[in-house]
Amino acid sequence: MSNSPRRGGIDPIWWAPVLLLVVVALSALTAMTFSGTLRKTIPLTVISDRAGLVMEDGAKVKLRGVQIGEVASVDAYADSAGTNLSKLRLKISPNEFKYLPSNVEAEIKSSTAFGAKYVDLIVPSGGASSRPLAAGSVLHSRNVTVEVNTVFENLQSIVHAIDP
Repeated sequence: MSNSPRRGGIDPIWWAPVLLLVVVALSALTAMTFSGTLRKTIPLTVISDRAGLVMEDGAKVKLRGVQIGEVASVDAYADSAGTNLSKLRLKISPNEFKYLPSNVEAEIKSSTAFGAKYVDLIVPSGGASSRPLAAGSVLHSRNVTVEVNTVFENLQSIVHAIDP
């Protein structure tokens, strides 16, 4: 019962570093899972006249009311004619991407007057194309929902134009 060496097993002095490594590894795995770095996605780009004030990274991408992806980034750029446009880079789940036809259209909508915007992918009323959408395709947005600030700006210009 004295200081005789133990047979088999790990020396108790190593349990603390092993526990610390396990906690760090689980924390890193949890953070990577939460941020979505372990998730596979398919890129898609939407070009629009404007993105709206409340369109931000992480916004939902929906098809027929079901979320199938999210907005990765929102960038502003000028095309060759000098027109200012918005470029939305989307990340679509591979399981849902296979259901997107090549003639799908995009709209930027908001859930309420003051709510955050989302991208709504719409299958045309004429029916879906038999060809699937290719990864990395560029869609052009049909329209962007009118925002409250746009209504106030238009109202203000009308009020200033009226001579009291």
